[in-house]
Amino acid sequence: MANRVVMPKLTDTMEEGVLLKWYKQEGEKVESGDPIAEVETDKAVMDLEAFASGTLKKILVPEGYVVPSGDLIALIAREDENIDEVLSHESKPRMRKKELKGAPPEREKPPGPQAEVSPQEEAGVRAPAPKEAPRKEAPRPAAPPRAEGEEIKASPLARKMAQERGIDLRTIKGSGPGGRITQRDIEEAAVPEAQAAAAPAAPAGQARPQTAAPEGEEVELSMIRKAIAKRMVQSKAPVPHFYVTSEIDMGRILSFRDEMEKSPDGVKLTLSELFLKAVALTLQKFPSYRSIYQGDRVRIVKSIDVGLAVGIPDGVITAVIRDCDHKTLAQISGEVRDKVKRAREKGLKPEEYTGAIFSVSNLGMFDVESFSAIITPPETGVLAIGSILQKPIANDGKIEVGRTVKVTLSTDHRVADGVQAANFLKELKQIIQNPLYLAL
Repeated sequence: MANRVVMPKLTDTMEEGVLLKWYKQEGEKVESGDPIAEVETDKAVMDLEAFASGTLKKILVPEGYVVPSGDLIALIAREDENIDEVLSHESKPRMRKKELKGAPPEREKPPGPQAEVSPQEEAGVRAPAPKEAPRKEAPRPAAPPRAEGEEIKASPLARKMAQERGIDLRTIKGSGPGGRITQRDIEEAAVPEAQAAAAPAAPAGQARPQTAAPEGEEVELSMIRKAIAKRMVQSKAPVPHFYVTSEIDMGRILSFRDEMEKSPDGVKLTLSELFLKAVALTLQKFPSYRSIYQGDRVRIVKSIDVGLAVGIPDGVITAVIRDCDHKTLAQISGEVRDKVKRAREKGLKPEEYTGAIFSVSNLGMFDVESFSAIITPPETGVLAIGSILQKPIANDGKIEVGRTVKVTLSTDHRVADGVQAANFLKELKQIIQNPLYLAL
């Protein structure tokens, strides 16, 4: 019996993945658990393992193609098994080649017997019509009136071009599959009369300003950037954020960090690692900040799993420290360094970057005095840490030069209010300014 190999869905935000490399070729033996391909998800690059033993009978998606999660990408079967019957009942993978620069991503046909494709077509470039004199095309007919609320199908590039040119997509008749509006439809669309009338006439001898988009290179969003774009909209729109900022005296904890480094164990700690532990201890006392909003109820989570936002070249990913409140600073430091390194190499496993109940984001090393972070659903809060600054501090009636940091707590107002946020920061401040709590 043939076994299906599909593009996995490893997170709730993952809608598609990139088939980067096949480790096995058609006709090769595979054992259950063998890595057979390398895929790029919305967060990481990882190996896709075979769930069955047999022969890799058919590869349906070539390297470098983007495929929706759940679509069939290969079949594993017995060496002598005929898979034609199986394939006849399967839908073709909805794939497209990654990074078609300068053209909208179009769905590609699956491999197999098909007409030869010219290099221009392969590159997404429309080939010129052979042996035909140039002719002036008539303006495209206007689209029939669309019903209120009717969905308008258009490629992302067509939408962008329409917006830049002030063209109402409802007036365009799409030439793509199912009436989808394409780049060409926008290019050939007539400029609305009102827009043309409003445009000032160019002085004699001066070229008219072009309405085309500024020159530039269009680059397809990375998988992680797509996930961030979707995730943050899902958060900022429905989650009612509010922000509370506090300033913390860092004198004692910085001295504590120096002492830890001088200790026989020689533990070197970053500010993020100290705050991870302090936040975890604070969360013990604030169940509302380790809650998941579920409509008419909340789920209070027992395990205090805190995430640390890690900047990577094409986005940001959260490295999760499980049971952070029960770990020593040395354990947290070791785990953070390992996960940050692997996050930047896109080597984290899904269970290592999902499931946090609260996150910490630190931009202090970039000379940012303070900022507000967006909550990642279903978390309830995120703490944003700014730079440590030297400034005058009143101490026992005397003015001294001290070091402080501003932290901003973003809160989901559906599960916590301003007083709780203020008390959360008060508790956190108490721990940071009395760092022996962190060593207990």
